[in-house]
Amino acid sequence: MTAYLAIGATLSRPTALVILAWAYGKAGQPEAGLRLLAEGRALVDIHGGALV
Repeated sequence: MTAYLAIGATLSRPTALVILAWAYGKAGQPEAGLRLLAEGRALVDIHGGALV
């Protein structure tokens, strides 16, 4: 995700966060996944889904 953000990418960022959150859940780190889901939700709320 750091490299993704470093190039200024924002398109589909909430989607990327959902995929990463799923991976954290599968890896036994659900708290980290939930934090990413909250971040993605905040982006959608702020931008009205424009980045989805």
